[in-house]
Amino acid sequence: MELKAKPTHKIILLEKNNNYLSAELIKHIYLIQQEDIDKLCQPIKDLGINYFLYIKAFNDGTRTQLTNNLAWSEHFYKNNYYLMGEFDDPQRTYCPGLFLWSTLPCQQIYQDIRNHFSIDHGVTLVEKINDGYEFFHYGAHLNNYKIINFYLNNFDYLKRFNLYFKDRGANLIKLAENLRVQIPTRECAELINLDNFLSLQDSYQNFIAQTPIKRYYLDHIGSDTYLTQREVECLYWLAKGNSSKEIARSLQISERTVEEHLLHIKAKIGCNKNSQLVYLLTKHLPITIDF
Repeated sequence: MELKAKPTHKIILLEKNNNYLSAELIKHIYLIQQEDIDKLCQPIKDLGINYFLYIKAFNDGTRTQLTNNLAWSEHFYKNNYYLMGEFDDPQRTYCPGLFLWSTLPCQQIYQDIRNHFSIDHGVTLVEKINDGYEFFHYGAHLNNYKIINFYLNNFDYLKRFNLYFKDRGANLIKLAENLRVQIPTRECAELINLDNFLSLQDSYQNFIAQTPIKRYYLDHIGSDTYLTQREVECLYWLAKGNSSKEIARSLQISERTVEEHLLHIKAKIGCNKNSQLVYLLTKHLPITIDF
C-alpha cells in the first residue's frame, strides 16, 4: 500500500451555514498585510481599479488568497458566500476567460460588495494552471462606471498585471499557501452552472469555419490595403519564431515562396525588418488566428 506524503501546509476546513469565524480563518484572511498588497496594486489603482483579489485554487480543493480589501474578505466568509460564489466551487471545471460581474448569477454577492463596500464594475479573469486555477478579481468604485470600457478595450493591461503580481508577489503567494482553506463540497441543487457563459468557447472552431477570411484589411495604412490569407499564415508562423524554412515546412510550400510573401507584406506596410512584421500582427491584427 502506497503511503501519501503529508502536506507541508495547514488546511482550515470551512463548514456550511456557519457565521462564526474561527481564529484560524481570521489568521488566514489577515495573514498577509493589506498594505503589502496595496503597494503591489499601485499600478492598477492609477488606472482607477481600487479593488484586487487573487485566489489560487488547488486541485485538492484547497485555496489561498491575497487581497487589498481584507474587510470584504472577512465579510465574505462570515456570510457564507463561499457556498454560492461562481468561482468558489471546488468540484467545478472552469474555462479560462474574462467574466463581467454584472452578467453572473447570484447577484446577491455583488450587490452586497457594492452597497456596503462601494466596490462595483468588476471583472474576473480565470486562468488554468498545472495544479488548479487562478482567479484575478478586479473592481472599481461604484461611481467609476466608465472602467468597464477600460477593461474591454485594454484587456492586455490586466493580463500584464497578472504576470506582474505573480512575479513581485511571489514570496507573499508562497507564504499564503502555507495556510489554506478547504471549501465545502456543494450539493447538486446548490451548484451554479456557468455553461451558458462558456458555451461559446466550445463552439469556437465552428465559428471559425463559418467565418472564413480571404482578405485581412489594414485600414490604418489604407482602405484598399490588405493581406491575403497565405500572407497572414506566414506572418503568424514568423511571430512564433519560425524561420522561412520552418514556415515553408509547416505550410507545405517552398522557402522561396515564403520569402516572397514576406517581401510583399513589407512592401504593403512600408517596412524592411521582420520585427516590424511581428509588431503588425500583434498590434493591427488583434484577433485569434486559427489555421
